Amino acid sequence: MVIIQQAQWVAPNVRLAIYKVCWPVPDQSLAEGNTCLQDDTLAAFDDAIADGVHVLSISLGSLPKSTYYTENAIAIGSLHAVKKNIVVACSAGNDGPTPSTVGNVAPWIITVGASNIDQIFSPPILLGNGMIVEGQTVTPIRRRRLHPLVYAGYVEIRGTTASNTTGACLPGTLSRNLVRGKIVLCISSDTQASMEVKRAAGVAAILGDPFNEIQPDITAPGFNILAAWSEASSPLNIPEDHRVVKYNMQSGTSMSCPHVSGVIALLKSIHPDWSSDAVRSALMTTSTINNVVGRPIKNATGDDANPFEYGSGHFKPSKAADPGLIYDATYTDYLLYLCSQNIRPDLSYNCPDKVPAASNLNYPSLAIANIRGSSRTVTRVITNVGKDNSTYNLAVSSPPGYFVPKILRFSKLGEKHNFNITVTAQSSIESRYEFSFGF
Repeated sequence: MVIIQQAQWVAPNVRLAIYKVCWPVPDQSLAEGNTCLQDDTLAAFDDAIADGVHVLSISLGSLPKSTYYTENAIAIGSLHAVKKNIVVACSAGNDGPTPSTVGNVAPWIITVGASNIDQIFSPPILLGNGMIVEGQTVTPIRRRRLHPLVYAGYVEIRGTTASNTTGACLPGTLSRNLVRGKIVLCISSDTQASMEVKRAAGVAAILGDPFNEIQPDITAPGFNILAAWSEASSPLNIPEDHRVVKYNMQSGTSMSCPHVSGVIALLKSIHPDWSSDAVRSALMTTSTINNVVGRPIKNATGDDANPFEYGSGHFKPSKAADPGLIYDATYTDYLLYLCSQNIRPDLSYNCPDKVPAASNLNYPSLAIANIRGSSRTVTRVITNVGKDNSTYNLAVSSPPGYFVPKILRFSKLGEKHNFNITVTAQSSIESRYEFSFGF
């Protein structure tokens, strides 16, 4: 029996405008990537702002350089969009899990990481000893007999690989005599690895490279997502693949970002007066750090993940519509933040003589580095968007060795409160070089 489920859209009634900024590189396959020029990207921002869009979903980016705020087209263009109260959501990138591998880090951007979903396309692999190993694929093929399984590093052509490339099934590295009729395990997630196994007359390829999550504002579904696909490109984007499809399975933050963008569109329809920052705050403060069975989210290695991997957590769209409290910010707040970095992008704005510290930006999260000896205090402003005559009691899970006072009280709708957060490192841990997290 075949069960067919209808695909569901996040925000089915929105109107889409598509702005093309990336183009194929001459004499290079689509699998090798496109080029996305800065001027094309800025031009797309200009067009989108002029067209009056409400949400920008941007599934591209690069690792930030020292000139990020002054030369990166997405950072610059998104600041102009936020000035017009356009919400900008961007992919965090797929370069994790090593440190400092997040793209699109400007605080006025909602940066989205990717996580797994509870839908698994599971093809069990039956080994010769009877052990069953769970994998994932969307290939609907059932083979009636067993085939030998070999590791790619054992069936390579001598001299075609080095110690750091062995087992990756790189083009031209597998021996046809050793691979013919076998299933090959490749330490790679590149589709070219599958094509190399096919070239060497293998019957199937197993790609063994875990999907990584990286530090964003928030995470959303981004693994094995059914996405619309241009019929001008084959599913694998390589010359050897001549198939034409309307849909394709894709993974990465380019898939998770549109999930969040769709929810943003729904939130803006419910709360049209909310700013970009109010939307971000609602998403972040209502997210969860647990999975669908109520257990802590795991990272790619199976360990408990942390905010450097999932940000504030996995988004919960139904909760975000009624967050109770929000952290709001304005275009001027972002100019002050840039002033703290000695950057002045808007020549009509003069930085004050006394510039607030960057950590005082009214953001839903807080990071303080290198606390030594004395306390550190930062300021936040929070707004009640829940109900009239409401009181909110703060429950804080402080990082080990740190203390955050519980000081928030609210009583009416729309009321704003300034409050301080004081963080003090205890002498027992202040000499350690490590990160601690609290919620």
